[in-house]
Order: sequence, then C-alpha cells, then structure tokens
Amino acid sequence: MEYKSKSVIKLGCFNIAFVLLLIIIIFALESPSKLNLIFILIVILGGFDYVLIFRIRKKINPQLKQNQKIDTNLAYISNEKYYINYEGKIYHFSWVSLVLFPLGTILGSLLLIWFFEQPFNFWWHELTAKHTTYFLNLFFNIGAQAKYDPTAYFPWKVIVPDGVGIYLITGCTGAISTSIFSTFIIFTPPSQDAATRNDIAWRKIKDLFFTFIAIYFFNLIRMVVIFYLYHLGLEWTLIHDSFAKISAVIAVHICIFWFCNKYIPEWYVSIYYSGVLIYRKVKTMLNKCPIETSN
Repeated sequence: MEYKSKSVIKLGCFNIAFVLLLIIIIFALESPSKLNLIFILIVILGGFDYVLIFRIRKKINPQLKQNQKIDTNLAYISNEKYYINYEGKIYHFSWVSLVLFPLGTILGSLLLIWFFEQPFNFWWHELTAKHTTYFLNLFFNIGAQAKYDPTAYFPWKVIVPDGVGIYLITGCTGAISTSIFSTFIIFTPPSQDAATRNDIAWRKIKDLFFTFIAIYFFNLIRMVVIFYLYHLGLEWTLIHDSFAKISAVIAVHICIFWFCNKYIPEWYVSIYYSGVLIYRKVKTMLNKCPIETSN
C-alpha cells in the first residue's frame, strides 16, 4: 500500500506539472496553431498515464511469470518455432510484427513528416525560432530576433544583425529526424515471450522521451552555431551545407541510435531473427527442388 500511495502521488505531480506546461504554452506562444500543440500534448499525456498506471498495477499485483528454460546459449528450434536467448531473455516474434516493423517505420515516417509539414503544426517553427534567438542572445548577446511573417508559407524567421532574415522550414526544427526515430521505436516488434514483453511499453516511452529531447536540443545547438557564424559574416550556404555540420549531425544521430539499443534490443534481435527465418525458408525450398542428373 505504501508503494501504491507513493506511485499515485508521483503520478498526480506529473500530471499537475504537465498541466502547468500546457498553461505556459498557451500564454507564451503566438502561432495561431498553438492549440494543436496543446491537443498533441494531451494525447501524449494520456499515453504516459496509461503506461504508468498499467505499470503501477503490475507492481501492486505481481503475477507469477512463466520461466521458460533454454539450455543452448543462443537459440533453439522447437515445434517449428525459432527462439533466441539473448542476455537472459527469450525472444521470438510473430510474422505479422516482423512485417509491420519495416513497413510501419517507412510509411509512419512519411506520414509523420507530412503531418509536421502542415501549417497547423508551425508552432514547432515558433519554438525553434524563439529558443534559437534566446540562446544566441544569452551566450553571444548579438540582438537576434524571431519574427512572424503571416504572408510567407513558413512564417517564422530568425534575424541576426548584419544578415538577412532566414525563414525556418520543417527540416530546421528536427521534426524529420524525430518522426523517423519515433516510428522506428513504435514499430519495433515485441517478443511473444510474456516475461520479455512485460515492460516493453515503458521502455519505448523512455526511448521516445530521450530521443525527442536529444534531437531537439542538439538541433538548437546546431541552429545557434550556424546563425552565430552567419552573424560573423560567413556565407549561409557554406555554413549550412558544410561537411563538418553534416558529420556532426550524423555522429549525434548514431549516438541516439546507440542509446535506443540499450532499452530496446528487440529491433536488432528481430532483424537477426528475420534473417534466420528467411535463410531457413530458402534452404527448405532449395532442398525440395528436384536435382536433375545427366546420363
């Protein structure tokens, strides 16, 4: 009961903090589409609450877990099913989840990117523009400004002294990277083993949260550096498309991808699992093919 009380208090505090964030957003943002951000955050809050409440209930009412024993170190085949024993956990996947993994990631990424390209999501452009100018002025005190231009399709721009205003497109916000990583995490197939699948929703939530924070703040650092160099007089195209910038972006995204491995090993285990199933299927088909012999 003590665990239940503490968990309920923490859940309540989390929801209160989230509501305060929504109130701050309502008064701080200027974009006409800011209410769409409120709607998205409420949906996210509902997802968080569902996973947290489910987790609390399982802690309060623990159920006996069925421990499956596997004698081999890597994998074995039983009743035409393939199992992988990786770091003490058992992995086997349904063919539906294995097919949905690549298809869902590709189609989901394209859909999310299209979604964030729409004008009703330009609140993200405002956040990026205002945070970029805030840190530019905080660290370099150059008098940067975030301006709203209702006549432009992408209405938010960053203006630095000695430079023209640069309009921010969706790629400047980190929305594209976030969309790809999010769908990759969401569609990673769960193991059909109950003990292994037990906390995958919580692990995915943590990965999604870390991914968004990491991409967003790295993107802010990138924007601040680019605009500061632009303020110093460097050519915009040279800065924006430089090899150093592209290398840094790739390196950071690899680090984020590596972190995802820590909490969701299912993605690469499932890829290995799929490879073995395909190999077995092809091998079976070849063995069934008649071999022609010449007299």
